[in-house]
This record gives sequence, structure tokens and C-alpha cells, in this order.
Amino acid sequence: LYREFGDKEMLNAINAGKDLHRVTASQIYGITEEKVTKDQRQFAKIANFGYPANMSPATFVEYARGYGVKVSEPEAVELKNLWASTIPSIKQFWNIGRKDTNILPTGRVRARCSYTALLNTYFQGLAADGAKLAMYLLWKEGFKIVAFVHDQVLLEVQEDRALELLPKAEALLIKGMTFVTPDVKITVEGKISNKFTK
Repeated sequence: LYREFGDKEMLNAINAGKDLHRVTASQIYGITEEKVTKDQRQFAKIANFGYPANMSPATFVEYARGYGVKVSEPEAVELKNLWASTIPSIKQFWNIGRKDTNILPTGRVRARCSYTALLNTYFQGLAADGAKLAMYLLWKEGFKIVAFVHDQVLLEVQEDRALELLPKAEALLIKGMTFVTPDVKITVEGKISNKFTK
């Protein structure tokens, strides 16, 4: 939304180190961020992931079920309206989806998209491009990439060099994502482990 309309609400929250789902919950429920409960945050998280691409309330009901959250269709309609009221440019953004081509900052073109696929490309496509660039930088520096799961990159390194290589890997991940979101403060939390953990 910042790139298209100059909307800085989410950008400022992320750059301030705030939990975006907690911020959204506080706006939806009209309470301070400190008073947001775990369930309220989870509800806001589902809205933050589902509604940017203008998900229908009926689809949202099914989507929420995947998170273990029960919501009725009337509740989904109310949540969507409340969620949309917290983001000044969201309705303008939803109208962008009336075209069928998106050109991302990397130059990648996504054409002949469905309405929701095009809108999702602005978020998920951008994140995917940043992740791919980051992994390319890691590979170029000689890191062995074992897996990429959601937002985690699993690297295999010599045990006696793990501490030395961790900051370098973190810096390359930040560099890759910063290319596609230069105004967003990117953070990486690396972890050394002898097994894959979430």
C-alpha cells in the first residue's frame, strides 16, 4: 500500500518494531495494544493475511477454520468492515485488482491473474521475490541451502564455523529482502541448531 498509495500506517508500525497483528487487533477492538488478548491477536492475524486480497467473508470462514478459529459469515463481514476501516487506502488497492497484470520491483511480470491472485502478488509475490534474492545471495557466497519453509531458510554449515557464519547469513537475508522493500526495516532472527525447529 505504501508503494502504490503512500500509505504509511503498516510501514510505520513495522519500522517501529511493533507487532502488526497486535496493532490491528487494538484498532479493531478499540483497546490499547497492551490489552490485546492472544485470541484477539490471532483473529487480527487471520484478517491481516486474508483480507488484503479482498477475500470474501464466505472464504474467510473456511480460511479461519484452518487456524482453528470458528467464525460465522456475518461475523466475517463485520470483521472485514472493521479491518478495512483501519487502512486508509485499502479500497483503492482493491480496485487495482481490476487489471490483470502486475510488475514487481524486481521486474518480474505476473500477467493474466485472477482478481485475488493479482492482489496477493503485491504482498506474497513481493515477499517471494525478496526471499529468492536472499537465497541467491546465500548460494553465491557458498552457503548450502537445505530447505526454505514459509519464512525460514535452513542452511547447513560446518559446526565449528556456525557462530562465525551466522551474522553473515543474517546480513545476506536482510540484503535480499531490502532490495524489494527498501523502506521497511527488515530483521532476521538466526538460530544455530543440530535439527530443524520452528
